[in-house]
Amino acid sequence: MVIYIKTAIDCPLGYLQCKDGDACLLAWKWCDGRVDCTDGSDEERCECLTIPGNSNNSRLAMLPNQLGQTTFEEIQNSSVAELLNINSSYGNPEGVHPEFGQFVSTILYPRCNVSDQNMCPLPGNGICTGTQLLPCRSWCKEVLNTADDRIRNLLPQCDVFPPPQHGCWNPEPEIKNNEVCYYGSGMNYRGTGSTTLSGAACVEWTAAQGGFYTTEYPWANLVHNYCRNPTGLERPFCITEEGSQEECDLIPCNADGCLDLGPPNYGRRSPGKRFYFVGERVAFTCNEGYSIKSGYTNEVRCIGNGRWEYVKPICSVNMRGRLEKELLDVYSPNLTPEGNVLIGFTGSVEQIVDLDEKKEQLIASLIFQFTWQDSRLEWDPKYYDGIDVFSVPGSSVWTPALSLKRNADPSYTGLEKGIPVQVSNNGVITWRVETLTTTMCDADPFYFPVDTMECHICFSATAAIGQSIQCGHGNSTEDYSSSLTCDASPPAIQEGEWYRKDRLFANGNREACFAVQLERIPSFHIATTIGPCVILVVLMVITFVMPLDRGDRISFGVTIQLSMVVSLVFVTDVLPVKGALPFFATLIVVYMALMGVFLFFTMGIITIHDMEESLSPSAKTFFLRYMARMLLLGDLTKRKGPSDDEETDVTSHTVIEMAIEDTKAVSGEDSTDICGTKNHPFAPDMTETLCESPSSVKKRTMAGTNQAQGLDELFKAKDNEEEKDVSDYTLLAKVLDRLCLVLYVICISAAVPATMYLGK
Repeated sequence: MVIYIKTAIDCPLGYLQCKDGDACLLAWKWCDGRVDCTDGSDEERCECLTIPGNSNNSRLAMLPNQLGQTTFEEIQNSSVAELLNINSSYGNPEGVHPEFGQFVSTILYPRCNVSDQNMCPLPGNGICTGTQLLPCRSWCKEVLNTADDRIRNLLPQCDVFPPPQHGCWNPEPEIKNNEVCYYGSGMNYRGTGSTTLSGAACVEWTAAQGGFYTTEYPWANLVHNYCRNPTGLERPFCITEEGSQEECDLIPCNADGCLDLGPPNYGRRSPGKRFYFVGERVAFTCNEGYSIKSGYTNEVRCIGNGRWEYVKPICSVNMRGRLEKELLDVYSPNLTPEGNVLIGFTGSVEQIVDLDEKKEQLIASLIFQFTWQDSRLEWDPKYYDGIDVFSVPGSSVWTPALSLKRNADPSYTGLEKGIPVQVSNNGVITWRVETLTTTMCDADPFYFPVDTMECHICFSATAAIGQSIQCGHGNSTEDYSSSLTCDASPPAIQEGEWYRKDRLFANGNREACFAVQLERIPSFHIATTIGPCVILVVLMVITFVMPLDRGDRISFGVTIQLSMVVSLVFVTDVLPVKGALPFFATLIVVYMALMGVFLFFTMGIITIHDMEESLSPSAKTFFLRYMARMLLLGDLTKRKGPSDDEETDVTSHTVIEMAIEDTKAVSGEDSTDICGTKNHPFAPDMTETLCESPSSVKKRTMAGTNQAQGLDELFKAKDNEEEKDVSDYTLLAKVLDRLCLVLYVICISAAVPATMYLGK
C-alpha cells in the first residue's frame, strides 16, 4: 500500500516515506525487489548490514526498519530498544509471549534475505544486497495478543505486517512430543494437525464456509485442511465435513497440563486427546472380557507439570465375565433344575404402609429371601481366580413362579424377576426381593376397642413343578440375622394404634407365609368412645331419679337417646361389616332399647300420679305398705290424713281466722270499727277487751305478741297436714317410680354378660 502526500510529513508506524516525499510506503514493501515509489527510492541501497555487538555474522539486518529508524545508533537510543533491556522499565514484562523478545528484535533489525548468506558481508567492505524480511502478520497477532497497551502503542499495528505469500519471516515452530506445538491461542500455529477432539477430519479451508475464512483472513496461513486460529479464539480449530466448527486436538507449547497417557491395553479412554489441561479427567474402560486390575482406578486427573493423580490402569482378563459367559451360554432359564427343588425362604416385614379396617385390607412392605440349588451353575473357583460367587439378573437364571394368595390389588404382577440374584460356586442361588403387597385380613371387631386382626401374606409355588417350600435358609450359608425366626413369635412392636407381631412359617410345604397379628391399643378409643358412653349410661340412671312432677324428665331422656345414637354411629363407622355387631355397639343398642322401654313406663307413672281416686284396701296394703317397704320407702299408709273429719277442719280454720283478727286488734288496725260493734260475730269477749281503757290495752300487748308467734306455727301445721293429705294414686306412682329405677339398674347390669354371651 502506498499513501501519497502533498507535503513531507511523518508517516505512521509501519510506513516509510519515499525520497521525493510524495508517498508513504508500507515498510514490508521496502527492498522487496519491486519498485513502488515513483522515484525508485524504495529499492535503493538495500544493503545487508551486520548488527553491532552480534558475534554471529549470520544475523544480518537491513535498514530502515518499520519504525523509520535508519541507523543502528538511532535504534539503540529508541524507547522500543528498551523492551530488549532487562534492566529497563519495560524489561522482561510478565505474561507476554515467550517469543516476544525475538519478535521485537526482528522489528528493530529487519532480517536481510540473500541468496548466499555465507558470502556476506563481502570482503573489502563490499556491499551485500538482498531483500528485507519483516515479521509475518500471524506472528504479530499471536505475540501482541498477550501484550499490554503500553507495549502495543510502541510497536506498529499487526495490520501493517506482511502476509506469508508476500514474503515474511517466522521463527521455526517449536516441537513438543515429536510434533509442532502452538503458543498462546495458536494464531501462528503452522503444524499439520487436522483432527478435532471428537476425531472428525478437517476440510479444506478454501471450501470452508464458502471460502469466507480465506478471503477474510488471507494472512492466517490457511493452507490445506490444517488446524488454524484466524479469529483469535482460545485454541486452534477447523471446519468439519458436517459444517461445524470444532476445537482441534493439538499440543500447546508452554501451557501447564499433561500429555496423553494413551488407552490401556484391551481398553479405551474418554476423552482421548493429545494434551489435557490441569483438572481434566480421563476415564478408562476395558473391552468385553477384560476388567481393570485390582489396585487401579478407572479414572485419573491431571494435576499439572505433566503429572497425573494416578497411573494408567491395566486391563486384565475378566474372569468374572468369562465365568458368566461359560456358565450361561449353555444355560436355559426356562428349564427347571433337575429333581425336586427345595426352596428355602426367610424374610421380614419392613413396614405396614396402610391398614384399611373397613375393607379388611393390609398394605405391607416385605423382604423375602429365597434360596435353592441349581446344579447347572456349579464351578471350581481355582480355575477362575478364586471367584466363588457372582451376581446376574434374575431373568438370566431359573426362578420359582410364586403367586400371592388373597391378593386385593388387581394390578399386582408378582415378584420382580429382573433384580440381581447371587450365584455361589456350589450352585446355590439366593434371590432377595422387596415387594409391596395388598392382601385381605381377618378382623375380629367383637371386643372393640380391644379387638384383633390377623393377616396372612402367602406366596404359593406352582403345583405343576416339583418343588417344596421350606422355612429357613435352605442351602444357603449366609447370615440373615435381620430376618425372622421360623414359627417363632418375636416381641410385639408398636405400629400406629396397634401392637404388631410377625410370624414366619411354611404352609404345607407349598406356601411361604407371613402372619401379621395386630392387637389394637385401646387407650385412644377408651378416652374418645367408651368414656362418653359410660357417662351417658350414668345420665340415664340419673334421669329416673328426677322428681315425677317435673316435666323435663322425658325430654332429658330423649336427648340421651340421641347421644347414644351418635356414639353408635361412631363405633360402627370405623369397623368392618360383619355378621354381628361388635360387643360395645350391641350393648349401646340394648341400652337404648331399655331406655326407651322405661321411658314409656315413666309416662304411665306420670299419668297415675295425677289421679285423685282411692285404691282398694288390698291394693293399698300390697303397694303402699309391703312393696313400699321392699323399696325402702317405709309404710306409706301412715302418711294418709283423716280426710272425712270435717269438724276438725272447720275448727282449725276458725282458730286461724280468730288469730288473724286478734293480731289486727293488737296492732291498732280498725280499732274504732271493732269497738263500735257491739255484737261481734266471732269473739265478743275479745271486742270488749280491746275497747277497754288504755292501761288495760297496754297490759294485753305482751299477750298479743305471743299470739303472733303462734300464728306461724299454725300455718306450718296446716302445710304439713296438707302434705299428709295426698291421694292413694300419688303414693302408688312414687312406689312404681322407685320400682322402675331398681329394675332399670338390674337390666343394664345384666345386659353386659347377656350381650357378650348372645353376641358370640
